[in-house]
Amino acid sequence: MDNTKKARVIAFYLPQFHPIPENDRWWGKGFTEWTNVGKAKPLFKGHYQPRVPADLGYYDLRMPEVREAQAKMAREAGIEGFCYWHYWFGNGKKLLERPFQEVLSSGKPDFPFCLGWANHSWTNKSWEAGTKRIKESTLVEMVYNKEEYVKHFYEVLPAFKDERYIQVDGKPLFLVFRPLEITDPHVFIDIWQELAKKSGLKGIYFVGIAHNMLPQDLTFKNILLKNASDNSADNARLVKPLQSLANCCGVRNICKIRSNKNCTILRSKNSRSYFLHISIVHDRALLS
Repeated sequence: MDNTKKARVIAFYLPQFHPIPENDRWWGKGFTEWTNVGKAKPLFKGHYQPRVPADLGYYDLRMPEVREAQAKMAREAGIEGFCYWHYWFGNGKKLLERPFQEVLSSGKPDFPFCLGWANHSWTNKSWEAGTKRIKESTLVEMVYNKEEYVKHFYEVLPAFKDERYIQVDGKPLFLVFRPLEITDPHVFIDIWQELAKKSGLKGIYFVGIAHNMLPQDLTFKNILLKNASDNSADNARLVKPLQSLANCCGVRNICKIRSNKNCTILRSKNSRSYFLHISIVHDRALLS
């Protein structure tokens, strides 16, 4: 691996900092992520909660001035671009799409971006996970089938062709939040790769996040493994130290790294997280 390459830092961009009718209906008028931020309580001495936003205040992502200011701050901090979370459920249902659609249609801010597909159903227990206070019911269900894969591809194609879109090996980078929940991931990938080439692209550079397991079949060649058990058999193979890579990324708490032509694995000392090719430490994504 060429350790002389600089890390590419990409920040996740959550679009729920603006109200939408669905959230008004499900959680109350005016609900945004700020609602939950304000509800936070300190759990121990010195715990700073609720957190009060600094530079931009309680911003609303419908305002282009806010998006420009965010891009300026990110650029000054050395961040290459934003990974906008993208909520496509199927059957034409989208949520929280306005901020990114305005970024795409207006051409502003002039700042690199990619998309991360938040491919999970929404339920009434989004903020009650692990509790028994309410009975779970589905608000919006994720749909997986060939027809939807085609519709979804053409929905994001204009973004892929935007000159600001982040590429790896000449291909647009597309992150999938829960790749292991896709009913037929091979079919999904094959369809998108074929459609990409028919549309004049070299293909799609897929990255997936796999939760709470080490997949035996790495359908996504670049998978971010989170919460993998420390006593996993795969852990024993994380033996080749490449601390220089971690240092060049500005990450000083990486203790084990393995790499091959397809992916790079980083393991943090402070958590049970494993990072492949895209290495995400808290709110930073480091592309090798």
